[in-house]
Amino acid sequence: MTITGDQKFLKHINRMALVRLIRSQPGQSRADLAAVTGLTKSTITLLAQELIDEGWLTEDEVLVTGSIGRRPTPLRLDTKRLALIGADLNTGYMEVVATTLTGDVITLVSRTFEDHEVHAVITLLARTIAEVAYRLIDQRRTILGVGLGVPGPVQASSGVLHFSPNLGWRDVPLRALLSEGLQREGLAQLQVFVQRRAASAALGEVEFSSTPAKEPLLYIN
Repeated sequence: MTITGDQKFLKHINRMALVRLIRSQPGQSRADLAAVTGLTKSTITLLAQELIDEGWLTEDEVLVTGSIGRRPTPLRLDTKRLALIGADLNTGYMEVVATTLTGDVITLVSRTFEDHEVHAVITLLARTIAEVAYRLIDQRRTILGVGLGVPGPVQASSGVLHFSPNLGWRDVPLRALLSEGLQREGLAQLQVFVQRRAASAALGEVEFSSTPAKEPLLYIN
């Protein structure tokens, strides 16, 4: 029996595995990726083309190897078509940053605030994210999503902030509130992810550090 959901999930894992491999070692060819992953060359070719079409990957000039046959084409992350938005919320200030897939900063906007009332802060945050998002849209970039780091434990699946002593908030449905705020800014299509600031920072070190992070990773905030 074929389980479609499992096939889609496996395909997603394989796609992101290719993205991570190319991020860590830019310039690998499809044959290189097949050898490393154990996937068939036809599967690699199909996944790579999808990622190129969607803006994840781009092809370099064909390598001259001197061998007979088709020359390998190096693949790299595309830094011009896709973008990520990250938001950092803490006591009295917020920062919103847009980056490329390689973590290079495209734009950064900071705001301060004195009123810690939930809806006032979320409204300001949504407007700040919208300012950054529309800059990216003007550059013809596709935004993959918005990640929000907050001071306090978060249930990632629901986006609920359980308690933040810094802000004086308890059981706040941040993801739902921010999504509503972005909808008011004309950005209903943006996916929102919420996580504790320290966890987000540790993940950033794993994904975007100039040197590979070794496991286990200890992040001190």
